[in-house]
Amino acid sequence: MKARAASYCVLSVLTWFTATAQENPKIREIRLSEKEPVSHIKDVQYYANPKFTPPPAAIPEKAFLKNPLVDFAADPSQWKARLINCKGFLCLSKDQIARKIPNLKLELTESSPDSTAELLPVKPVAATKSFDTFMLLGYAKNLTAVTVKFRKPDGKLFIWRSRNNNYNEILTGWHLLRIPLRTRLPAGTRLESIGFKTLKFRTNRPPDIWHLEQFDVVTGADHLKQPPVQFDPGEIVKIPVSPEGSRPVSREKVSNRAWKDGAAFKLRYENAEGTGVTFIYRPEKGTLADIAVDCGSGREFRPADGSGPIFEFKGKTFDIRKSGQVKPVLLKCELKKDQVRAVWEYRFGKTSQTIEWRLQVRGKSLVADLDSKECFLKQWFSGYASGTAPDAKVFEVPFMNHTPKIVWNDGWFFSHFHDHYKGSFSSHSHETGNQVLPGKVFYHYIPVGYCYDPRSDGSRHPLRETVYITVARNFDEVLLNPSNPKSPHQEMLSNNLYKKFEVRSDIFRKAKKLTDLYDDYGVNHIFFDVFSFIWMAGVWGNGEGSFHADRLSYIHQKDGGDQAFRAMLEDVEKKQMIPGYYETYNAMQVKNPVWDPAKVVIQPDGSWQYANVQAYMHKMWALPDWERGFFKERNRKYQPRRTGYVDGFTSRLPFMYNDYDHRYPEAGKMIDTIRAIGTGFQRIRENYRGPVFAEGRGADYYWAGLNDGDYGKLPGFGHRLKPRQVRYPLLVDFRLKKLNPLAPAWGLNIGYAMFCGKGWYWTDDYSLLYHYLAMNIAFGTVGFIEPSGDAYPNPHKYFDKTLETYYLVRQLQKRYMMQPVRTIRYFDGGKLVSTEEALVSGKYRDNMLYVQYENGLEIYINCNWDDRIWEITVDGRKYQLPAGGWFARQGKDFLEYSILQNGSRVSYVDSPEYRYLNGYGKKAEVDGLSTDRILIRYKTGKKAGKTLYYPPARKEISGFAISSSRAKVSPDSSSVSNQKKGSDCL
Repeated sequence: MKARAASYCVLSVLTWFTATAQENPKIREIRLSEKEPVSHIKDVQYYANPKFTPPPAAIPEKAFLKNPLVDFAADPSQWKARLINCKGFLCLSKDQIARKIPNLKLELTESSPDSTAELLPVKPVAATKSFDTFMLLGYAKNLTAVTVKFRKPDGKLFIWRSRNNNYNEILTGWHLLRIPLRTRLPAGTRLESIGFKTLKFRTNRPPDIWHLEQFDVVTGADHLKQPPVQFDPGEIVKIPVSPEGSRPVSREKVSNRAWKDGAAFKLRYENAEGTGVTFIYRPEKGTLADIAVDCGSGREFRPADGSGPIFEFKGKTFDIRKSGQVKPVLLKCELKKDQVRAVWEYRFGKTSQTIEWRLQVRGKSLVADLDSKECFLKQWFSGYASGTAPDAKVFEVPFMNHTPKIVWNDGWFFSHFHDHYKGSFSSHSHETGNQVLPGKVFYHYIPVGYCYDPRSDGSRHPLRETVYITVARNFDEVLLNPSNPKSPHQEMLSNNLYKKFEVRSDIFRKAKKLTDLYDDYGVNHIFFDVFSFIWMAGVWGNGEGSFHADRLSYIHQKDGGDQAFRAMLEDVEKKQMIPGYYETYNAMQVKNPVWDPAKVVIQPDGSWQYANVQAYMHKMWALPDWERGFFKERNRKYQPRRTGYVDGFTSRLPFMYNDYDHRYPEAGKMIDTIRAIGTGFQRIRENYRGPVFAEGRGADYYWAGLNDGDYGKLPGFGHRLKPRQVRYPLLVDFRLKKLNPLAPAWGLNIGYAMFCGKGWYWTDDYSLLYHYLAMNIAFGTVGFIEPSGDAYPNPHKYFDKTLETYYLVRQLQKRYMMQPVRTIRYFDGGKLVSTEEALVSGKYRDNMLYVQYENGLEIYINCNWDDRIWEITVDGRKYQLPAGGWFARQGKDFLEYSILQNGSRVSYVDSPEYRYLNGYGKKAEVDGLSTDRILIRYKTGKKAGKTLYYPPARKEISGFAISSSRAKVSPDSSSVSNQKKGSDCL
């Protein structure tokens, strides 16, 4: 395979060069200039909108290659350049200094889409030892594809060329390109040339420029021979918190028993009425396909047909599903009390692996514990359900959508999971669909199942798995059960909404203008998290190489830098808001001051793992270690600080951060990665002295409680679909019953669009604002203050949306945050029905929902995508809920709704802290209040007894602009209803 891959690489690149040659390219060779013809040093000044990427303040010593094959700065006269269809020069330059000495610069002064530049040695440069990896430290002005040619001692040419993949190209900025060649080249192999071709050619772009420091060829695994770096993470997070792990939880008490029936073993649970399910184990195949389920319908079904182990031995794969590859032999099978114990030997090739099975019913789950001492297991294929009824259905569960789906069959729900707390698997399939066929349901992700990837020395962990097959009448009884510690910040999460403040320029003045306006209108109970592109420049080429620099405000020096940044945080806190800022840890560029190649994540083949373009992923146990060290000191520098957003870690599934470095005992297990990140979150909380939020991507069940909330992402992320295209259903049971008691989501969105406002997919579209608010309320999230994204120069732009998202969510959030749920019902067009009835009928997709919490809060929510109105009756009074409407109450002290009155929307809140009314441009009257705009009457706090309006002047209602940044108020004694039409009285 390696030989074929190398041949294909050589052939494809030669074809490319041949095609270029056939176009009669203009080729010229140039030598080193004694002087630099063009210097850009004045155009790379720090902070002042540089035309070129500023050079790093200092690349750490560990980033440089020791005794490299080529040091371009040390002996530049040994190089020349071949220019194809372009013009340029080669010289020493101080434009991009990495080691305080000039380096070799290749610049094109004229170029075209088919231009290519190559560096060639004047004299042959031969490797003194064999190698399988090359490394290039350098800088590119524009996104660059790289081609490296080697001439082997036998005269054959070997060519490596990057292939439309940012991870093996050079993006704008400094980079250490480290490329495994997938084949070993012998000593004496010569470096023929290094070619550069700018991608995405634009005629008006700046010149193509490359700065070269070092080039080396190495054996990729050599660094694994060194002692591993030791980390000091502090107290490691203890998960699971329950010995039952993620096993689904039963609502009712059941009794369990097991008995032998001929050649079969039967395991059953029953409730007090004698209703139950029988699991039948017939040891025939040595897989989970040996398990059938009898629900009393007269038809057995198999929840894991087609499942089974796949082994790897001496580079060959042996699949039990393929005839003749694996022979399962039953060595022992016996019943002890209520547990079936089976020992299987799987024979393949010239060896075998023995796996012990222990089957037992606990609650409503058949629990299969699998153990083995041998380490040949490569994969466990999950299979599919067979023997299902013609009307079987599959349901995807929001926030559990990176797991197998839930199946309904013969009036029962069932699920099939591997416990990630207890399993030794390294990864699992994800993001593929389900399929319902006659008699078959594919509800696990296919075709991979659970994987046991080798570590960097080729070894695997012994098999340790716990599998749950759960069957129940109730939907929530088959959902997996996260077993994480509860967030310690429930009170802060209840009392504060989330504001994302994102700005590229004039950050400190804009922050003050915005928070002054917030303070004027009582928008004080918020997490004010600064998402300015303070650190982003570090990833994409500017800054100091990632998010680890001591200075946070690198690109805001002209606005006041660190001192102004601290002053901004202090000003935010004085306004009773909770300040915080955005950062990340896993993306590390070589120009970072704390760069350390010994801490880079190792892939199974020994290669380094990228985090994103130009940045390598550092081992997850470095996260809590760093938090105990220099991050702790940095956070002290920027106090006051009470919250923060940590990017990256939860935006992917946990195994995408796995380290397979065999020098660490637990490396290669997904649970090790989860514990490392979870422990890091604990250290971050300690430094913040408050909650830590993260990115999320639909796998919140791994992180709920370990952090204090992720983006509430729903499917549609990455597909550029708008909400009405996705038509996502309000299936809230898992979020409300399993996740929210541990920690909430914050905001709710498809992709990053937040349904409305500035987003990645469209901008300034508030047509679904109330769908967005209603779905946030339904899923029990931390409210997200609109407008999200960039701060507008005029803070009054869309400020009415700010007031809506704040005042309509805040009182509800205080009441539902992390509270236990008593009842969930769905409206089927005639009455409220259970989740189970709504799922079977499909009516849950109408998005008409009723939720009652244990504390007495009850909410009716209509999020219908076809704009249907839902009329409800509460205490004899009818309310019309439009699409994106809701009604809520709790006792006598709290009432809130966003409904239709006389065909127009009216939103109203009556709480112990304030009353809020919005007539949306039409006069609305509720319980003595009257307005055609936004009205806020304060009962408590520093504005108690006062009434505020927005917009403050009726004549400016369309522009929402006011002359003063400070709002005017009037005492409650003023009669709102008696104000003259057109009056500016506030």
